[in-house]
Amino acid sequence: MKQKGFSLIELLGVMVLLGVIALIVYPAIGSMLEDSKKGSLTNSARGIIKTFKQLYVPYVGREMIYNFETKEMTVDGEIVDETFIVKGVMPEVGYIKSDSNGKISLFTYQDDYCITQTLNDNDVVLRKVGKDSTLCVE
Repeated sequence: MKQKGFSLIELLGVMVLLGVIALIVYPAIGSMLEDSKKGSLTNSARGIIKTFKQLYVPYVGREMIYNFETKEMTVDGEIVDETFIVKGVMPEVGYIKSDSNGKISLFTYQDDYCITQTLNDNDVVLRKVGKDSTLCVE
């Protein structure tokens, strides 16, 4: 009588082969996910900056700051009644500000990344700091 099915050795061989394939593919997928996350955070920060620039127009020549934690907008140190709404996720910590020359700086922490754009930077800078947002220093 002939037996049908796979032997234990054949099943183990298939499992080892699948494990090797998973070891090869996993780092590539992880890297793609991380790159996607970084791109999303960068685009979100650029959107926040673009919206802030539009909001700044009536206050040209004055210092304007929006605090993400308190959700307050100040112009020359005085709280103003301005609504700051952006597409996507609004950061929960940090701030965005414009100096009297209209140069904008951004400082926030989101999803393990410190996201900044200083007055001298032309673009957003991401730095991975992990779960400890206190490592995200100006």
